[in-house]
Amino acid sequence: MAENSDSKQAWKLPKWPWELEVFTILFMLLAIALPFYVHNLEPAPGSIVAELNKTNPAEAALAEQRGMLWSVSILGLYFFHIIVARGTLDLISTPITTLLAPPAFATIAYFRTLILSRDMGQNIAFVTGSIGQILLIAASVIIVSLVLARLHMTRYMLNFRQTKWDIASPALMDKTYTSLLSELRPLLYLPRRYRAAEQGILIEGWFYVMVMPFRMVQSISAVNYAGMGVTGNYFATSTHTLIRVEMTESNTPVFISPAERDEFLRYCVTNVLRLKRSGAAGSTSSGDLAGMSRTQRVTLQNTQSSMRQTQQIRSGGTQAGNVTKPSQPN
Repeated sequence: MAENSDSKQAWKLPKWPWELEVFTILFMLLAIALPFYVHNLEPAPGSIVAELNKTNPAEAALAEQRGMLWSVSILGLYFFHIIVARGTLDLISTPITTLLAPPAFATIAYFRTLILSRDMGQNIAFVTGSIGQILLIAASVIIVSLVLARLHMTRYMLNFRQTKWDIASPALMDKTYTSLLSELRPLLYLPRRYRAAEQGILIEGWFYVMVMPFRMVQSISAVNYAGMGVTGNYFATSTHTLIRVEMTESNTPVFISPAERDEFLRYCVTNVLRLKRSGAAGSTSSGDLAGMSRTQRVTLQNTQSSMRQTQQIRSGGTQAGNVTKPSQPN
């Protein structure tokens, strides 16, 4: 019982990446506070703002109102970022919008402060506008964002320190990867490795992880890529070894591409089938479909079909696409 409880705790959905969120909030506040600070400095004689105050006070007041509008817009952009990130799959540890938010707000903070300081005729050491400084700040913010995303990923992976991974397969990268870029996700969420245990599948990227507990899997099967007409969340790098995973809480399937597809698929189908049968054991025997719900019957039929398809692949059947021979897991 304790082991089962620990297993459920390990496969809980990732929490919000607060490490990156705090970093984002910092630059969001700087995008508001730094221009406000510069605006309240005394404009240098002969500067654009000084001349505007003399010749056209109404225009100067309007410029101040535009500054307030900028502050409100930045707050609105931050909340928009939160909404978009919340709308991303809950199964992903770090949504791409959360990863890109710090560089975006840092860019706004820097250039707003730079433009206003020049209009005020003020020389601010930390905002010079030089190419070297811009590249240094941009590189620093991006590197820190990636480190924080990796830190969040590592902390989440600690949940699985007691998990026994029965199979691990690298993501197969071949020339068909370019045909998947139209789906965008293979570019934003480049997968590195797929792992599977009795409780579910874990997709490991460079700066994110994604979990698919088998209790949330409705069906899983090998498929052939049919182009842009196939809607789905693609965490894949090859069209030759695609596996389609239907989730119970989503109408959009997930596609993955482990190098050892038939071995990976067979393992996953077996465990999905085991969980569905054990879930129906209270009302029927393992082999009796009559007492199951319609969803459970469809799931069993889909998974059994996938198992037969996998067996055909291993025996040299007519499944389209070449399957890479299993290698030792990393």
